[in-house]
Amino acid sequence: MEYYDLVRNSCSFDEKLCMKLGFKSIAKAPGDISIIDADAGRSGKGERSIIYGSGKRLIGAVKQGAAAVWIKDYLLDKQLLDVVYDNTIPLVFPISDIVCANGLQRPRLMSKMSRLLKYSAKLGIGISFITMAESRSGMCSYMQIVEIAKLLGADEECARAGLSEINKRMLYD
Repeated sequence: MEYYDLVRNSCSFDEKLCMKLGFKSIAKAPGDISIIDADAGRSGKGERSIIYGSGKRLIGAVKQGAAAVWIKDYLLDKQLLDVVYDNTIPLVFPISDIVCANGLQRPRLMSKMSRLLKYSAKLGIGISFITMAESRSGMCSYMQIVEIAKLLGADEECARAGLSEINKRMLYD
């Protein structure tokens, strides 16, 4: 299986590190793909983008099209998830949010992410796991991401698919 990741533009890496972490390719955002803030009233229409935000504005932006959706607060919004499902857009779960969280913030965040992930998987929504690391020290290997995804409630197949075919489609197709 070939695995793909997405990191922030500030993260510097070389091909050797990419291979060492087990990825065929690592994309950068912004650059290879845009991160569009739906809460600021923007949409990703006409460009390869991940729509980021919450609430009603995110629903409107999703309807206009995107490569993926990143729910800011990881709250379970059934209306939003129905729109995501209808538009066959994957949900993004950035591992850096967990890795960079402190104290009680981490288990709370993991609980929210877990509920969202389980409900989304039950609906049949594609799930993408990405690093979104800001620096080399925040990067994870594909196996580390698979294990974190499993901690959130994903099964092995879902975790690996989220790193391979879903990420490939989101980032390169």
